[in-house]
Formats: sequence, C-alpha cells, structure tokens
Amino acid sequence: MDFLLSYLACLIPVFSALRLAKFNIDSRQTDYFIGLPTPANAILICSLPLILYYGYDFPGMNGNYEIDTLALDSFHGNFIVSLLTNTTFLILLTILVSYILVSELPLFALKFKNFSWENNKIRYLFLIISLILLILFKFIAIPFIIFLYIILSIINNISTKMNQPNP
Repeated sequence: MDFLLSYLACLIPVFSALRLAKFNIDSRQTDYFIGLPTPANAILICSLPLILYYGYDFPGMNGNYEIDTLALDSFHGNFIVSLLTNTTFLILLTILVSYILVSELPLFALKFKNFSWENNKIRYLFLIISLILLILFKFIAIPFIIFLYIILSIINNISTKMNQPNP
C-alpha cells in the first residue's frame, strides 16, 4: 500500500504542469493570478524537508534545536515533527495544493503599479506579516506564509465583491 501511496507525490508536478498549460496563456492574469502560482507551491513543498532537516528556532528558546532534541524538549517541535512525518497529513496537503494549483481562485499578485497604500493594502499587509513571521520563525514560517497568501487573497476577493455596486 505504501508503494502505491508514494505515487501521490507525482500529483504535484503533474498539477503544476497542468496549471502552467491552463493559465500561462490566460489574459485575465494582469493584476492577479488564477490558481496558486507554481513557484509558490514549490516553495511550500520544498520548505517541509528543510524544516525537518535544519530544525527550528522558536522565540523564547535558546539556540537552534535539531529535530531529535526539539521532539523531546518542546511541544511545538513534537507537534511539527509528528505533523510533517504523518502520512495522512502529507497526502491531504498534496491533494489540497494540487487542487489549488488548477482552481479558478484569484490570488493577488505582488505586482505594484504604484506604491500608494490605497491601491496596495493587501500587498503591504502580506509583506509586513511575512517579514515578521520570517524574523520570528525562520524556515517554519514559509508554509504559513503561503497559506497566509491564500487566505488574504480569499479575504481580498470577498472584500472586493462586497464593495462592488450591485447592478
């Protein structure tokens, strides 16, 4: 069974290729992306083994704890290690990101036409929160930043639709 489950990892490059084929010629993507951009997905997936390999450095702890020490000494480390090594979690994550790659979900792009606060609130908010997360949590922040990007995009879409006048 584990042998068959290992093929689920192929979903990521297959759906990345489908995303590129589907959206690369899409003219709607001037101010936003449709579906999760392939590089953002690659950063998310690549961050998971980096977190396990290099360990974590949580605020309030002294030093960089490697995976074995952290798993024994810290609730956070134990939770993160168990999550990132859990087959069910990894399968669900693979299916989720594969779906988001090809979904019609509009995600804001970090393309600045100008630097005004009014036109770029969501971009500035994302960059500020991302920077804070990176400073505080280093590698472990990367998956949260990608999910923050998706959540802020959904909030931005809802807000934009609510502010549009009804015909």
